[in-house]
Amino acid sequence: MKRRLQVANPSVPIGVIPVGEVFAVFDTLLQRRPVEESDRTLRSSWDLYQDWIHLGKQGCYIARLTTLVTILDRHPDGIALDPAVASLVSAELKALVHPVIWTVVVRSNRAFETNRE
Repeated sequence: MKRRLQVANPSVPIGVIPVGEVFAVFDTLLQRRPVEESDRTLRSSWDLYQDWIHLGKQGCYIARLTTLVTILDRHPDGIALDPAVASLVSAELKALVHPVIWTVVVRSNRAFETNRE
């Protein structure tokens, strides 16, 4: 779809918010993590969903933050979320997911800039 949009609108920069990629990289991290490093309530990215379709609170937090990091081009630690949203997740989850979000968004933005040239 992105490629079709670029072809149809060559003068308009088309970017992507890489929420799916963040979930995929985070899933790999969770599955490779030693059991003793956590209570293992999060074993895979499927644990971020409340059912087979809808994100749970932790998944919504990750999706929202990925969106803001992409749009604002700021590290997740520097984005002030509404306290009600920020309190949805533990400090442990934030410590795990913030570097993943930043790495994926930076990589995605570099690919975006390269494709624009």
